[in-house]
Amino acid sequence: MRNGRLSNSRLAQGANVAESTAHSRVAAMVETGVIRGFRADVDLAAVGCPIQAMILVRLQDSARPRLREEAHRLSTCAGVLEVFFLAGQYDLAVRVAAANTSELRDFVVNELSRHAETAGTETCLILEDVRGDNPPLGA
Repeated sequence: MRNGRLSNSRLAQGANVAESTAHSRVAAMVETGVIRGFRADVDLAAVGCPIQAMILVRLQDSARPRLREEAHRLSTCAGVLEVFFLAGQYDLAVRVAAANTSELRDFVVNELSRHAETAGTETCLILEDVRGDNPPLGA
């Protein structure tokens, strides 16, 4: 579902169930972790961060046992929106937002390149993001 602000009444109507049923089902999904949270879709340019990038990170072989710790460290850095674990040539993908390319460069240098765990990076500027409304594959 894309509209986290949809009222319980409208949700129940759309699902063709009673409001109490809709409420209890949503509460159960929150409780069991199926729904992990409700988030605002922020226009990053409107809040002063028009530059977005996906930074692909390859770690040193010796750092791979600490992959989760490195991902957590990166997730706490200013500007980091998401960190993804990858299969293939790279270990992590880090999505960042910055006010300008200088901030982006500083992030890559200070948070990635200067760390001994990092074997290499590739920075891909995001020109535009388009989000789908489709359910996951197999759902």
